[in-house]
Amino acid sequence: MPPRSRRTPGKIQTHEDAQPYRGMRDFTADMWRAYQGSPPPQEAGAQGVVDAVVNHGRWLVDCPGGCRGAQIVSDQWAYFVCVECGSPENGGQLYRLRFPARRVPMEQLLLRRSDERTRNWKVGETEADLQRENDDHGIARGGG
Repeated sequence: MPPRSRRTPGKIQTHEDAQPYRGMRDFTADMWRAYQGSPPPQEAGAQGVVDAVVNHGRWLVDCPGGCRGAQIVSDQWAYFVCVECGSPENGGQLYRLRFPARRVPMEQLLLRRSDERTRNWKVGETEADLQRENDDHGIARGGG
């Protein structure tokens, strides 16, 4: 029997899709301890905001400190810290996570793309930009 896919069809993926058995807070804490060797930062010390982006059909955050790390993010826990470098640019503290205000319509436009590798969105791109890309590649517009 083939291994069960970690991808939920028809959805831009979050941590809960990839690891439904393990919450993001616990995952981050365990990874922090493994990489940093110390107790993880706590929500009460959160400072700064980081924006989620879509890469290959997954919501993630690229390390704001530039270490080239990235991590899939959560719908259930609205924080991020780079477990690889420890987010020294943010004093080793959690960032608050921000999704775009018009997340659902953007996801709908991206989900019309059959190839997950083309489901990408970055801060500053509008719904019109995504629709234009879809039109340029012959992707049918949705109804209603």
